[in-house]
Amino acid sequence: MFPFVSCVKEQLDTPALYRPNSVSDTTATTYSIELIRVLSHEQLVKESSATVSGLVGEYASSLDPYQLEIDDLVYKLFNTRKYALCKDSVGADLHYKLYSIKYPGLTPDGRPTMLSGRVVVPYSKGRRPERIVLFNLPPFDVKISTPSQFTPPESILAADNAVCVLPDYYGFGATAGEPMPYIGNTYNAKCGVDMLLSAFDLLKDIGVELAPTYYTWMVGYSLSGAITLAEQRHIETQLTDAQQRMIRLKWSLCGAGPYNPELFLTHVLNADTLTDMSYVLLALQGFFNAHGHEMVPYTIADVLSPEAISNGYLDILSSTLVSNAQVQDMLQNNVGGNPRCIFSPQLYDTTSALSRRIRQLLALDCCNRNWQPKSKVALFHDVKDEVVPYCLTEETHRLFSESHNVSDIHHIKVIHNHLAGGFYFYLQSCLIPEPQLYKSYF
Repeated sequence: MFPFVSCVKEQLDTPALYRPNSVSDTTATTYSIELIRVLSHEQLVKESSATVSGLVGEYASSLDPYQLEIDDLVYKLFNTRKYALCKDSVGADLHYKLYSIKYPGLTPDGRPTMLSGRVVVPYSKGRRPERIVLFNLPPFDVKISTPSQFTPPESILAADNAVCVLPDYYGFGATAGEPMPYIGNTYNAKCGVDMLLSAFDLLKDIGVELAPTYYTWMVGYSLSGAITLAEQRHIETQLTDAQQRMIRLKWSLCGAGPYNPELFLTHVLNADTLTDMSYVLLALQGFFNAHGHEMVPYTIADVLSPEAISNGYLDILSSTLVSNAQVQDMLQNNVGGNPRCIFSPQLYDTTSALSRRIRQLLALDCCNRNWQPKSKVALFHDVKDEVVPYCLTEETHRLFSESHNVSDIHHIKVIHNHLAGGFYFYLQSCLIPEPQLYKSYF
């Protein structure tokens, strides 16, 4: 993809407007920004198009039989509305500044750290940004999950006059090499909201004024779909009224997320076969990354069967940073995809101390219970999703129905292909960001 290029530097160390909840007195209270690139409209089109096309090509074998349809979406993305019309409508001076940002936070076990992400800001004379977009990317690939290190395709939303905020997950960017807490919805959501609040700090420090009617919307798919919903919960239940008024959250687009990790685990354990064990094992690794300090004396070895350990699963999952591709390679010599051949009997025994501890901690990361959304939530899922069961979205819709702020479930027109569904979802998010228009496109 595109390397991290340092062209112009604006190093700032200023008191942060927002101090993250529960941060100890030893945590840094400053953040830093670096202006890494200034892109013309033409450069943004060219680089973003190449990035998206490159990702589609890289995952082509996994996108069958939907690659042609996704290629068509990519073509529409770069030849209609946002690009073909944008420059003519706002003038030749349209350009974009890409900032790398570091901000204070905590590790999963509560130690002070600095987290990172990227903010893309559109500039045009006499025109103020109208939207803030918190764009959450799936954390399974270094190239996709580290927006601060390359030009992300989601920066195309800036062409629609939106400030794009793209957080790196813990384990990527400034914390590269640290274990990523994949299934830690609550932790990851707090980090994402801290990044969003730091982006408002950045806009103030660089002198960017938002349009009087600006608002924020958020988007995420798969694990990032659950993180997006958890971010909305964090904003609406943990932030001050002043912070909520500053953000002006309007809606969240949540695609195929494990909103209830405990229900996800129950589904996995009761399945006859698992079509794609790689996601399940990464989620398992991520659970221990997020809650390992709370799981002592248990380790990831305690939830694997002896057969799985002998097949090398433990060696891969014990590594600091493991990719989806590595797990898939490991599973070429798997034990048949039967969960009972992979997981230990203790995990199936709901009365065991191990099983009870895991379910208690998973319940803490459930983001669809004990609150009702104040802002709109649009839910998307494929009925036959082979990775994240559709029942998780059905449960979320049912639990939120009394608030009248949740949409009907929009069915992504991809059958039994979680990865292709994600490409559809993100591309359509960029094409048609107004949620009331989604029903016609999914």
